[in-house]
Amino acid sequence: GMENLRNDLLEIIARIKVPKYQLVNDGIFCCRRTKERASNEDLLHSKDSIPVSNFSRQLAAFKAAQETKKRERDAPDISMYIPGRIVHMIQTEHDFVAHWARTDDFSEILISSGMLSKHHPPAVIQQLEQIANSFGIQYPDYLTDEVLHHEWRKE
Repeated sequence: GMENLRNDLLEIIARIKVPKYQLVNDGIFCCRRTKERASNEDLLHSKDSIPVSNFSRQLAAFKAAQETKKRERDAPDISMYIPGRIVHMIQTEHDFVAHWARTDDFSEILISSGMLSKHHPPAVIQQLEQIANSFGIQYPDYLTDEVLHHEWRKE
């Protein structure tokens, strides 16, 4: 679940060969729209050859501390799930389809090439608007305008 996602993301950061902006631009998140994308081999070290760095040492210490905490707790692992009812939007060939998901549908979270761009707030708003329109529901303009015209930068 979330623990595995965190560990996978930290490992990817430790494996980066190029400046991080280039990884986001050209790499696994596929924000660039050209066909000339770099391959994972160009951007990331292999899992078994992560270079020694300040970050990799800190990551190893973090993982060791997490394992120690698990052993000291001496309690069974408790799976954590997303609360509430979940509408999961799945991309089809031309659009998105919404369906009710079960909480255990998200017990494993995979990082895909388009994950970042598909979860960017303006993209999500447009997908929700499209789904609402398919049911004859008019999406409130003030929500669309506010989100689509917001500057999505660190504030």
